[in-house]
Parts: sequence; C-alpha cells; structure tokens
Amino acid sequence: MSRPESLARAAALALVCAASLTAAPARAGMGVLWNELVCTTPEAAAGKFDFDQSFVGLPDCQKLCSDARTVCRRHVDDAASCQREFAKEWIAVDQAVDCAGLRGSRLADCKDGWALDLAAWRSAILSSQSTGRITCELELFGFGSNPGCLKLCTGQ
Repeated sequence: MSRPESLARAAALALVCAASLTAAPARAGMGVLWNELVCTTPEAAAGKFDFDQSFVGLPDCQKLCSDARTVCRRHVDDAASCQREFAKEWIAVDQAVDCAGLRGSRLADCKDGWALDLAAWRSAILSSQSTGRITCELELFGFGSNPGCLKLCTGQ
C-alpha cells in the first residue's frame, strides 16, 4: 500500500472511530458531529447526586444515604472507565495516523510518544476518579458547612 493510500485509510479509520464514539446531533441534517463529551467526568458524575435534599424525612433515611453513596461511587467509576476506553481508542487512531509509513526507530519513537500521552491521560482520569469518589464520601459524611446526608437524617 502506498503512503497516500495508507494515510487515506488511516483518515477513514479515524472518521469511523470518531463517528462510533459520538452521538447524533440534536438537529439532524446539519452535518455536524456531536461536540459534547463522549463520557462525563467522574467529578461531574458525583455532582449529579442531591444528598442534602433527597432523603431527609424518609423512613430509613440513613440507609438510603449510604446506598446513594454506593451508587454515586459506581457512577464515578463508570465515568472513569468510559474515559479510559475513549482515551485508549482516541490515542490508537491518532497513533495510526501519525505513525503511518514510519519504520524502525522513527516508528518506535512515534509509538513511544503516543504511549506517554496515553499514560498522562490515564493518570489524569485516575486523579479525577479519586476526586469524584471523595465527593461521594463527603456528601455522605459532611464537610465544611455541609453537615452531610447522615447528620441531616438525624436532624443534627
């Protein structure tokens, strides 16, 4: 396969991958790919829960708060997993395009550079996941002026 054919194939692969990772836009026929995040961030997943208002006054309030923390952590982990998969596929496509036609040490250097990018991306996702999980805990037990769901259940 010649270099132009290889580049065209890599570009087509990138477009197919991007299309598979994106949702259809709200207005069909605009010819625009979806421009929102494919996966929510772990911090955003944790922020979707309303511990303070959801369970106070209900029977088994403390159990509901504890269960909500478990669900919150699961959503944070799911968001991080989605981001890790997206990062892996995105880097694979970029690497295929960027390293196409290279041989020997130039190919190894190209792949090593993309491996470093993926490692940095994974590290950032792990940090975000940790922050999201901490948020789930803080919503349950309280922090600062927020008494936390468990204390609100007992009226403290």
